[in-house]
Amino acid sequence: MKLKSIIFVISFIFFFWFFIPKYTILLNLFYALPVFSDIVYKIIGYIIIGVSLGIILHMTFMFKKYGKGTPSITETTKKLVRQGIFKYTRNPMYISNSLVIVGIFFLNGHLLLLAYALLFFVSMHLFLVYVEEPELKKKYGKSYERFLEEVPRWF
Repeated sequence: MKLKSIIFVISFIFFFWFFIPKYTILLNLFYALPVFSDIVYKIIGYIIIGVSLGIILHMTFMFKKYGKGTPSITETTKKLVRQGIFKYTRNPMYISNSLVIVGIFFLNGHLLLLAYALLFFVSMHLFLVYVEEPELKKKYGKSYERFLEEVPRWF
């Protein structure tokens, strides 16, 4: 991975997994919204985050091995990846990042974190439909169009 990609990934993780959740929690406290705190919620949160990180690592490996690139927009793949998890979903990165935020909700219990997870997912869906998919159609042509027909966007 190039330095630019590493900086992008670290910035993404900091902003979406730490910065926004921190201020979402503060907003939740300011408005005295419900907080769900239980050891079971925390265990569920750790499991969700662990599974999500596993998906991210698997997907990164698939991009590097088969796509000759990375998940970072600064170092995109040179080939369309259809192996591994990409047989089942076209967008494991968006799913796993959304699930990390859901996991953060379960760990912390602040209701606004759940709203943030939903907003994040909807934003990623809109970005995917209106920006990324059209760009990938141009980049990969017919092979990507077959991929769209054969593999679901989400599940």
